[in-house]
Amino acid sequence: MAEEKSTEDQEWAKNQVAQYNKMHPFYSLYAEKLSEILLKAVKKHAPDSIVQTRSKSISSFAEKILRKKDESNDPINQFTDLCGGRVIVHTQQEVQAISDFIEENFEIDWENSVDVSQRLKPTEFGYRSIHYIVLFKDVVSSKKAFGVDIPDELLDLKAEIQVRTFFEHAWADFSHLMLYKKSYPAPEKWRRQLAALAALLEESDNLTSRIENGLWIYTTSYGAHLTEEEIESEIATLENVLELNPKNSEIASQIARLALKLRKWDKVISTLSEFYLSDDPEILMNLGTALCKSNQPESKEYSKGQKYLEDAVESSDKDPVPVAALARTWKGVDDKKAWKLYGDAFSIDPSHPHSLNNYLNYEIIAREDLSLIKPMKPVIEKAIKRSRELADVDVEIPWVYYNMGKFYLLLGDPYTSLNYYAKAIATSNDSWMVKSSLKSLKILDSVKMEIKGYDWIYRLLILGLASKFSSSSEIEQIKSIAQNVPLKEPVVIVAGGTDRKVEADIQEYKDLLMEAFRDFKGTIISGGTTSGISGLVGEVQNAYSDLSTIGYLPKSIKSDSKPDEHYKNFRFSESTGFGPSEPLEFWTDLIAADIKRRNVKLLGINGGRISATEFRIALALGATVGIIRESGREADKIATDPDWTDSQNLVLLPKDPMTIKAFIAPKLIPFNEESREIMAKKIHEEYQKNQMEDLHEYNPSMGDWKNLADNLKDSNRDQVDHMLEKLSRIGYSWRKIEEGNIKILEFSDEEVEILAEMEHGRWNTERLLDGWKWGPKKDIKAKISPYVLPWDELSEKVKGWDRETVRKIPEFLAGVGFEVNEK
Repeated sequence: MAEEKSTEDQEWAKNQVAQYNKMHPFYSLYAEKLSEILLKAVKKHAPDSIVQTRSKSISSFAEKILRKKDESNDPINQFTDLCGGRVIVHTQQEVQAISDFIEENFEIDWENSVDVSQRLKPTEFGYRSIHYIVLFKDVVSSKKAFGVDIPDELLDLKAEIQVRTFFEHAWADFSHLMLYKKSYPAPEKWRRQLAALAALLEESDNLTSRIENGLWIYTTSYGAHLTEEEIESEIATLENVLELNPKNSEIASQIARLALKLRKWDKVISTLSEFYLSDDPEILMNLGTALCKSNQPESKEYSKGQKYLEDAVESSDKDPVPVAALARTWKGVDDKKAWKLYGDAFSIDPSHPHSLNNYLNYEIIAREDLSLIKPMKPVIEKAIKRSRELADVDVEIPWVYYNMGKFYLLLGDPYTSLNYYAKAIATSNDSWMVKSSLKSLKILDSVKMEIKGYDWIYRLLILGLASKFSSSSEIEQIKSIAQNVPLKEPVVIVAGGTDRKVEADIQEYKDLLMEAFRDFKGTIISGGTTSGISGLVGEVQNAYSDLSTIGYLPKSIKSDSKPDEHYKNFRFSESTGFGPSEPLEFWTDLIAADIKRRNVKLLGINGGRISATEFRIALALGATVGIIRESGREADKIATDPDWTDSQNLVLLPKDPMTIKAFIAPKLIPFNEESREIMAKKIHEEYQKNQMEDLHEYNPSMGDWKNLADNLKDSNRDQVDHMLEKLSRIGYSWRKIEEGNIKILEFSDEEVEILAEMEHGRWNTERLLDGWKWGPKKDIKAKISPYVLPWDELSEKVKGWDRETVRKIPEFLAGVGFEVNEK
């Protein structure tokens, strides 16, 4: 019986092999055609990838049918891998692009196709690849899609196409060799090692994708990281190249991209007009955009620009960018068309930030409510994530921040929204950018009562235009709503923690503030209650009558908070409970009073979410913001926030009273230019003498005065300017001696210590404002110093440098005819 069955099996196998032998030439031809098609696909979607195709050999077919006999009784018609193709790409993004191509251009046998990664549990690692079982579509559509002739004999045949990354391919080949081609089972120990290898390769795949995505974003935003001068220089260079090679559309396109950033529409038009017959969607889009930007909607040139944009849409491969660019040209001209086009862009790519922002505007206006936002939340969150990725590589600035601000506002998170709008204003280099965002916000005016924080954002944008860009209409608007507060420059805003949970921590700063504001003659703005930092400001006012404090309060406050009676003045916002309304209110008053941004400083200590907003509003509007390092909570967060750490007007201050004192003090120049220069030079010479023994490497600050860099000369001049404040602190003044000998006063050791500590605080502030940071080893190029510390943390040797300098103040003054004496 067994022999009879064996004979039947052999006959069956011979019959199957004979049939396959007849079909094998067709499968070989199939492999050739499949290779042509896949090579075209990778050229467009995944350059430098590997394409492999093959027909199953007759011997492999024979072996497989015998091994799989129990599973398949008609393999010639049931096997789906008699022709196979493999595309090996670099990243998961390329896997997706090739997969999309296959799904769009082949008939897919979904029942037999599989995404192998879906078999694995979340805790498992291993072979991951996508396997498609495909058939050619009809000949006409195939030819149109591929430009490859497909013989009729191949139309009903199936093939398997695998799509995988190089890391997945390495794992598949290695594990197949080690686990499945051995005649014995692999020990559990080595199976675990292979699983660990799979995990490493999977993470490598993910990391490769992240790197590729970041670099793609960076490189496709050509010119995003150049200054205006650098862009002008690059354009000039590229124009010289184009003159030598006038048919080079890529060079022309680069010039146009850069010119667009400078809003030089004529330059874009003149550069791209030679290439208007191009089917390059970017050239058509940029040419069309420039024509529409430089002409009125009713003009022929505007219509011509729209036609180019329409051609760009036709030429692009489902790209929302040219669709959105075309939509933009219809805004305010035919809003129904604009709405439809933004809807088309949304359909192509729902989370494309610019398209989504505008599409939501039109939908909300049409519905007259925010009912759309809840079901759209996942899409909006994805758009925020994409915007964040762009911001992380400094691309599409400031628009990514405006978009994130708008999205968070619609999602009901006004504090985060306000912070992003603040960053957007800070990174806007022209008023039209802020005005464009303001216009986008005002579109939602009819539903503003449903949008928590709408009025905050509106006020901030108005303040940004008035403060940063001196926009006259916004300044007048600000003046019309200001409270006409008596403000005396300089102005210091003190912001920070008022929560009862941190009250004990805040009290540690009392002595620091008392010393820092001694002799201060300007205005302090704070929260106006007895709690936390606001309460300490009240105590400062109680101690020093020469300064003036203003407390900004909501019209109603919680019962556990009460106004501090020590404040000289109070002003009230229209809000119920503390929030961003109060800082927006005092900035309104500051701008209305024509207080210059350079004369406003913010001192930040600790703080919660309101303080976090105060810090960022001040940075956006141009104040210098000093955050006391390691004071906790939001002060620590902004010190490490990548959006703000590089801000030139953000300074991280040590917990040192004299540094804070120097930071808040106004800059005064009490001497004439000649006297100032003589003393500055003398101070530098004294520094050279004191530092000579420690000179072990090149130090630019040790050069002769005439060769000294301007910023180093200014440092010595600032030290001269600070003499009056130092002397006033210990009860001295000076007078001009026209005739006779000048008595050189000698300070006591106690006086020297006070003056030296003040000088170190001044030096700390100077360095920090110039971008220096603390580090254990001095690095002049990186602006790192081990001495940017509180006075108490310095070595005696370093303190000695300051002591020696301040001892000679009477001598420096005598050199220009001044004598120091008691007041």
